Amino acid sequence: MLVGQTGAGKSSLFNALLEGDHQRVGVTPTTRFSAERPWAARGRALLIDTPGLNEEGAAEDVAARALEAVADAHVVLAVVGYPDRAIEGLRSFVQRVREAEPALPILMLGTRVDLVNPRGFDATAFRLDPPTTEHEQKVSRWLDYLNSELGPLGVRGVIACSAGEGAADRARQFNLVSVAGAIEQLLPERVRVDFVRRGRVFASKDEKARRIILAASAAAGAAAVVPIPIADAVAITSIQVGMIISLASLYGMTLSWSSAAGLASAGLAAFVGPMFFQQLVKLLPGVGSIIGPGVATAITLAMGHAFNRFFMQGQFNPSAEAVKAATRREYQRRKQPSAGDTDA
Repeated sequence: MLVGQTGAGKSSLFNALLEGDHQRVGVTPTTRFSAERPWAARGRALLIDTPGLNEEGAAEDVAARALEAVADAHVVLAVVGYPDRAIEGLRSFVQRVREAEPALPILMLGTRVDLVNPRGFDATAFRLDPPTTEHEQKVSRWLDYLNSELGPLGVRGVIACSAGEGAADRARQFNLVSVAGAIEQLLPERVRVDFVRRGRVFASKDEKARRIILAASAAAGAAAVVPIPIADAVAITSIQVGMIISLASLYGMTLSWSSAAGLASAGLAAFVGPMFFQQLVKLLPGVGSIIGPGVATAITLAMGHAFNRFFMQGQFNPSAEAVKAATRREYQRRKQPSAGDTDA
């Protein structure tokens, strides 16, 4: 159960942990009601997002409802967004939780640490043990402050993390694996075994999915070398349909060729411009074979990762608009050489 003040980044963290855009996020407060979703990658675990504790005009009502929900929670995640130090509302709530549930584990998450360097944050290079750069030291001092404020109330330490700008923004997501591991350690034994077991199963499936996607992308790139307009598009589409069927099968769903073709069509609708252009340039000797394979590979990668996310969350019949949006997002992430065609 995530709790925190308005604007702390609870909903962004909720989406990042669930690997999907379940909650609206924005500059203004967007979470008006509690929301709960199964944490698919973690078995029977249920993740709950709550409105901000200092919601204007409703702070006491929000806190009271959150306190009621605590009775069914196994772990409370107290979320604070960098560089906030005005945490009176959260401190008051933690005190009330301690009075009602003295033994309930409370873990503090210092999120939005990417804001310490909005333009140049690199999650792969950011380190806090020990902090060496100016940005790392700023975050470290902030974490020490949070720990000094809430640690005496029995909060189990503080973990720095970042959810990025959206569920698919992995480049700015920091330390989420450590967050999941810490939650695992705090869960009651009866829940922990299933949490770990399902996490391993989904990790295995994700690796298998990655191999399916990479194989299909390579095949699509090879098919795009064919210098005959339209003919290669038919071959590439067949490869993509087969990929979708294989991905669905990983998660226990058998899709017919026609159903998978319908999903593929929705994904390809996001790329009508690029694909039509590729067919035109094949009419120019020596040009199509240079441009075509790269675009075919990138589009297939984007479709594969988009559908893998849908299927992982149990969504085997997403709307055409949802498919287009998800595929376009994945394509934008992977079209630049720096993104890496093998990034899963």
